[in-house]
Order: sequence, then C-alpha cells, then structure tokens
Amino acid sequence: MPEFFALLSLTILNMFKKKDKQITVFNNEKIFFVTYDNNKNLSLIDSHSIDNFLSDSFKIEDINEEARSKVNSLLIVPDYWFGNNTYVFQSKQKSLVEEFIQRKLKSEHPDLPDIKNFFEYNFYATEQKERELYVYFLQEPESFSLHKKLVEFDLNPNCITTPALLWKQKLKKNIPDFHEGGTAFAHLLSSECFLYFFLQGRFLFSRSINLPASKVDLYDKLTTLTYEINQSIHLFSQKAKAGIDQVFLLSSGEKDSQELSKLLGRDIKELSSLDAGLKTVSKLPESLDFISPFSVADIGPSSKYPYLSHRSLKQELGWKPVQVAGMVIGLILILLLSAESFILWKEHKSVNPWISESSMMTEIDPQQLIQEYNEALDMFLEETERISIRENLIKIAKSLPDNVFIEKIVIDVDTNPSVNLKGVIRATEPGRFKYYLSLLLNRLHEHIQGSRSVRMQNVDLKLNEANGTELGYQNYSFEFKFNLT
Repeated sequence: MPEFFALLSLTILNMFKKKDKQITVFNNEKIFFVTYDNNKNLSLIDSHSIDNFLSDSFKIEDINEEARSKVNSLLIVPDYWFGNNTYVFQSKQKSLVEEFIQRKLKSEHPDLPDIKNFFEYNFYATEQKERELYVYFLQEPESFSLHKKLVEFDLNPNCITTPALLWKQKLKKNIPDFHEGGTAFAHLLSSECFLYFFLQGRFLFSRSINLPASKVDLYDKLTTLTYEINQSIHLFSQKAKAGIDQVFLLSSGEKDSQELSKLLGRDIKELSSLDAGLKTVSKLPESLDFISPFSVADIGPSSKYPYLSHRSLKQELGWKPVQVAGMVIGLILILLLSAESFILWKEHKSVNPWISESSMMTEIDPQQLIQEYNEALDMFLEETERISIRENLIKIAKSLPDNVFIEKIVIDVDTNPSVNLKGVIRATEPGRFKYYLSLLLNRLHEHIQGSRSVRMQNVDLKLNEANGTELGYQNYSFEFKFNLT
C-alpha cells in the first residue's frame, strides 16, 4: 500500500506542474515570443533577429524573463519551411509507414540528416478510390538550427506548424465542402497578401505577394492581386491536374471582395461573414498581422490543428493520457479502500459496550464515560498534530521547476517525519543542470522548513548518458532526503 501511494503521489506531483504557455513565431528574419493577455488577445513579450538568436554569443539571459519562464507550446514557421509529398503505399502498419517515410526523406534530402525526426502523415482516398500517403515535413536547414537553439534554452516547442496548416483547420470548420475540389484563400493585409491553395482539404502550396504602398489607390492593389491570383490558379492546375472551385477572401475592406470578384470574373466569398471570431482585437506589431485572426480556440494549448514535433518528443507526449488514466484509477482505488475501511469501522463501533452477553442494558458508569471521552479527545488532538501528507505533497509540487521530474517519493510520518526524493533533471549542459538543482533546493527551502539542511553536496547525482541525446539534452538522476520538521 505505501508503494502504491508513493506511485500515485509522484503522478500527482508531475500533473501539478503546469506553467503558462506561449507561442514562438518566425517571420521576416525575426523570432517573436507571443502570449495571451487576460482578454485572450495575442500580445508580444519579446523579439530578436534570427542571426543574433542563433549566434554563439546569444545567451538565455538575453531573452525576456517572462518568455523564458513559460512553456513553448507552439512554434509557427513560414509555409516554405514545410515540404509535402504524396506516395503510393498500401500498408497502414505504423512501423512500416514510418520506416518507409524516413527512408524516402533520407534519400530525397541527403544533406538534412535531422529531417527523419520531423515529419507527419495521413492517408486519404483519391477520386479513383485509390489510397495514398500524404507526408509533410521540415525541409528548411535554418529550421533545424532554430529548433536546436530552442532546445538548448529549454524552450523546446511541443508543436511546430505553419499559417497554411492553421488556416486549413479554420477553413475546415467554416466551409462545409472544404474537402471537395480545389479551394483558394487570400488573406489581404495593408502591404502584403498571402495566398493559400488546397486540394480536397489538403494543403498544396502558398504564396506571399508584396503589394504597392498603402497611399496608392485600392484599385491598383487589387489589380496586382488579380494578376498574382490568376498566375497561382494556373500553377495550381498544373500541380493538381484540377481547377479551383471556390475562392475566399479575408480583408479589412468592406468592398474588397466585390471589387476583386469583378476583376477576377468569378465569385469571391468573404470569410469574415462565416466566422465572427476573425474580427478579434490584436496587440501585435504589423509584422505579425498574418496570425492576428487566430484566437485561443485556434492556436491555444487545447486546440486541434495539423502540426509535427520531434519523434522522441511525440512519444513522450503520447504517454500523458496514460498518466492521467493511471492517476484516476489510483484515486478510485483509494476511495474504494477508504470506503471499505469506513464500513468496517462503523460495524465495529456498532457493538454497544454497555450491552451484556445476555443483551440486557446495564447502568452507564459516568467515570468510565468521561474517561472514554478524554481518550477520544487525546486521539483527535494527536491526529491534528500529525504531519499532513497532502499538504507536503502540494509544497513539493510547487517547488518543482519545469525540467525536474519525480520518479520516486517516500514519506515517513511515523517516527522521524522525513521525505526521500528521487527524480530526473533534464538539461542541455552541466551548468543548466546545476541551475535547476539549485532552483529546486531553494524552492524546497522556502516551502518546507526541514529541507533547509539540504545542500548541493548532500545530493546523490548520476548522469544517464543514453537518454534524451536525440533531443539535445541529458538526463541527470538525483536523490536526497530531508526532514519535515
């Protein structure tokens, strides 16, 4: 029973560790750290040029303190950083599919050894009812350098996606027949327009069009845009061997869709009329206007959208639902065992001490009754003075930095109340490991008085060289013991 309780406890501890989320965006050779304000509007925390960020002289201290203290839930990169291919592959067995994809990517991109770790796929049926494999992957060399730097700073993104894939999910929600035929979507900004093209709901390609300065007449802008859209539709017909069935526009101008319809000679549908959420308030700089239409529902931690992540990280994230299920089952078992103990206790107490073997009531002795009340009161006071396991678990949970994971916890509350803590610290280098260990001890000293006797030299340490190397970090095991009083 103690071992079971300890296992449940460490699960609860790791589930307690929740930090605020942020989004990292790369655009125009800069990296931006973005979060949500109290009104759930996007707001900028920090930004750096990519050359400076990737340089050897750039340190984690150069990042805004708020940005480096948050979990990097999403990295948004340009569409051209992702590639996509379609293959004929019959088997749906996961191991065979992934081995096939890795082999294909390695042969097609021999100069990108890390490409095998960043891909995602799904199957779809063609109009001829044939089954094909659609694969998308990271293909820009700079993307791997950026990911490595974020891992080094413990800002490893859980998900990596592009504006096109985010729009794919948003259009899918708002357009009933999005998965049928060809769809073109234009996002018109003040000095730029993004064109996205989809075939049967799958992203095919995108283009970014620089428009004339804002002082120029709107007609000139739309004329430029009309030419580029026609060129892109021609490219689409060559790639997809199909035509465009519907065109959508998102623009701040009320008459833009009508004017563009006249110039293109086809019906243009205004997307904002289908989704009122597109008119949200944004506190982002102009260089991030292209993501301003996305709300918390679109790119928040609980949102669903196409993305990819490092294969090893994906496996780790896949275990989280199992952890949650284990914790729920453990709590149910504890409740059942507690209920059983309570029933047995009630049955035991139901035997009246003042009834004789012949079931005849005898006279109650007042002195005996007072003595029993005093004994019960002493027992109650003794229980209230006992160390609270729950309170100490919460204090330990509050002390855990994000890169610290508990593997085993033993709490002794009978004789000399103490805690034996065993876990793992993930760090990219020894210096970062010492930082997180020191942070853990300082937080424990703040929350639990008895832990103040523990110093760095009292901690047993061990380096697990085989784990985490693919993601660019090392696992450092630690174990120490401290008193609760």
